[in-house]
Amino acid sequence: MKGDTSALLAVRPGPLRDALRVLMSTIPRIGIVQEARDAPSMLDMAIEHHPALVLLEAGLPGGGGWSAIDRIKAIWPEALFLVLADTCQEKRAARAAHADAVLLKGLPPAQLVETIEGLLPGHGG
Repeated sequence: MKGDTSALLAVRPGPLRDALRVLMSTIPRIGIVQEARDAPSMLDMAIEHHPALVLLEAGLPGGGGWSAIDRIKAIWPEALFLVLADTCQEKRAARAAHADAVLLKGLPPAQLVETIEGLLPGHGG
């Protein structure tokens, strides 16, 4: 049985997003997974749907990804942000933008799943 936790993938269209969609579907506590292709659509979708988790790719097209985190958290404080960064500089920027977790791309899928499960509400950790 799928969970009732909603997630938003804010990742550029392509193989990474496709793989993340499949990976997210394997996490039992996640039910609905919506997708945004750029920062403005991420902001709109998060405000409208209030996802529990936003998986954000650093450098998302449309600009304003970092400021969108604060805007979304101001409206929906329960939203959790996991950022996938390409560089240590992006990792620092994501932390400065109040992301709840930041990982460098290329990590093993099991580590990504473990991080997501650790962030989800009711995990206790």
